This record gives sequence, structure tokens and C-alpha cells, in this order.
Amino acid sequence: MFERLVVNRPLFTILLISVIISFFLISASNLKFGSAEYSDSFPPWDEIYLKYELYYKDFGLAPENVYVFVKSDDVLTRDVFDYMLSLQNALEHINGV
Repeated sequence: MFERLVVNRPLFTILLISVIISFFLISASNLKFGSAEYSDSFPPWDEIYLKYELYYKDFGLAPENVYVFVKSDDVLTRDVFDYMLSLQNALEHINGV
């Protein structure tokens, strides 16, 4: 069926493909890349956010630093430990880490 449409109506097919490509280009132009602010992820009264702010105030922050926040009732559980080990294994294979 699609083959008949292409053969019988080539102008319609070109127009349809152009509209689809235009839609994708417009959608792609709405993407924004940048660094995330911690205030976007945590409310200002959150204990983790306050501890981060104190750490930043005491030690400073360089753009190349990355912090991993683990929020759990008990961060000393085996599940959290296994997750951190799997994260370490994944990060070891990235150049520059």
C-alpha cells in the first residue's frame, strides 16, 4: 500500500516527509542542555540540601566535581552498598573519572 502511495502521489509523499522532518527539527530546537541546580531537585528546607550547602560553603565547588546523593532510611544497608559498588564499576569504564 505504501509503495502505491509513493508511486502514484510522489508530491504528497515528499510533502509528508517534509512535514515530519520539520516537526522533528522544531521539537529538537526546544531542547535545552545545561547543568542541573540542586535547588531544582531538593526543596530548600530538605536536610540533604542543607548539608550540601554547608559542604559547599566550607570546601567550595569546582565545575568538574560530581556528588552522588543517596537518600534512604538507612544508608548502611546491603542494598545501598551493592548499588554504590555497581555505580563504581560503571564509572570506572568512563575516561576521566
